Amino acid sequence: MAEEIYDGIIIGAGQHGLILGSYLAKSGLKILVVERRLTYGGGLMTTEPTLPGFYMNPHSINHFNVTAAPWYRDFELADRVPYITPRYDMASPHKDGTALVWSRDRDELIATIARFSKRDAEAFRHWNAISDRLNDQVFLPERFSEPIPEQERNELLNRTEAGRGFLEMINEQPLNFVTRNFEHEKIQLLLLFRLSLFGTVLYDALQEKSPMGAVIRGFDLNAGYQICVGGSFNLARGLMETYLRAGGDYLNQAHVSRITIEGGRATGVELEDGRAIRARQFVSSTVDVPQTFNQMVGRDRLPADFLARIDAFKHTGWALFGLHLALRDAPRYASESLAARRSSSCSTPTRKWLPARCRHRSRSAPAR
Repeated sequence: MAEEIYDGIIIGAGQHGLILGSYLAKSGLKILVVERRLTYGGGLMTTEPTLPGFYMNPHSINHFNVTAAPWYRDFELADRVPYITPRYDMASPHKDGTALVWSRDRDELIATIARFSKRDAEAFRHWNAISDRLNDQVFLPERFSEPIPEQERNELLNRTEAGRGFLEMINEQPLNFVTRNFEHEKIQLLLLFRLSLFGTVLYDALQEKSPMGAVIRGFDLNAGYQICVGGSFNLARGLMETYLRAGGDYLNQAHVSRITIEGGRATGVELEDGRAIRARQFVSSTVDVPQTFNQMVGRDRLPADFLARIDAFKHTGWALFGLHLALRDAPRYASESLAARRSSSCSTPTRKWLPARCRHRSRSAPAR
């Protein structure tokens, strides 16, 4: 049997692996993407876990500004993988019948916050203006630039007023920042939940600072969640189509047991079934850090200082809990009747004002 040789091997057929593979295959390289599971897409799953016809996304649901990403435009995905941008992307229903609904319309959201605290409404207006400026001057330029060491990044940020403001905000522990600037517990609750989701790891909300800037994104209304029409798997499908059309090869149900190291560089992979595949130029892993280096590369092949960095890698100690229901009608929350009594002050119909699917941390949300 002839030895399989590729220019590059990518481990993992999730979003990042397929994007990387598509770019490299388009450039003319012979690329192989290997995937342990039967299907591709990683967290981009859409399944029918309850009843036929009720499609749900058990993991990746809300995608952060996908349609503005260069790869989305480069791969011309708009027609094949459309997205919608919801006006309301999260809400917190409360046991007392009230609800805090997050709108992308600034005036509507501030009016909602004011129902709980006028002081907090003005505080949000203040920090939203600052966050919008920092998003334009710091986040967006940094998002599409090559990562640099933290010290170098801080030196660059210190050269501008916006950069210094950015550093001042992220160097405060997010919990302290929110409780110091906002007085109402329900406002604090949704803000902390929101900022823990934006562009950061979840434990970022509990650390001494917010290095990825989650505390800033908690107030940003211009950049937010988008939802893939038909389910998150459609994004995976569109990326796989792009990859295969570019000439890439795909191998599923192929568990990588070892990354081959020769002369200090990765030269291929060994599969659990005994097959060996060689790579002329590189091996790239989209699998998590511990699995990639502790298991596939092997700790015996790594220097002590690098092992220390691997050992410092940590997973979050908690996770989000999602509830998926197959319902004939949208749920009617207790807070809906309260909203109806205030309809004279609402700019949209009550049924639209409170979305059917909400994220919340309340122990229960009375519904009828």
